[in-house]
Amino acid sequence: MYPSLSSTAIQIIDDNIGYRNDNLYSGDDYTIEDVLNYEYNELGNEDILDYTNSQDGNDVLQFVAQQLNLTLPFTQPIYAYWITLKDAVIELYNGNIEPITAFKLPSQFVIISDLDRDGILIASPTPKSKLAAHVVTP
Repeated sequence: MYPSLSSTAIQIIDDNIGYRNDNLYSGDDYTIEDVLNYEYNELGNEDILDYTNSQDGNDVLQFVAQQLNLTLPFTQPIYAYWITLKDAVIELYNGNIEPITAFKLPSQFVIISDLDRDGILIASPTPKSKLAAHVVTP
């Protein structure tokens, strides 16, 4: 059904929910431009470029616009955020993860990076703060 997605991505989509710890990486809503800048320039990560077959951040924005049927420049903010499975949050942060927040998937989104258990990065016109379902305990 999802041939190019990891088993983690498929489970998140099937369950319509992903998890993260906003205490560790801020609970703020970040635009895709902010996330791309941080991922490329601060962390030196290229997984988003690889996943979207892009050469630079402008190509990623074009990919997102095409997938979400939007035009550039965006007339509304497009947000980006990482989510994964609950047990992956626990595993990745060695139990130092409370609280874990569950987030429903937005009605409109595109995956722009898929690192399997390390999570998926989604882009959406809906900020994650509007999607918080509940806080869960490990």
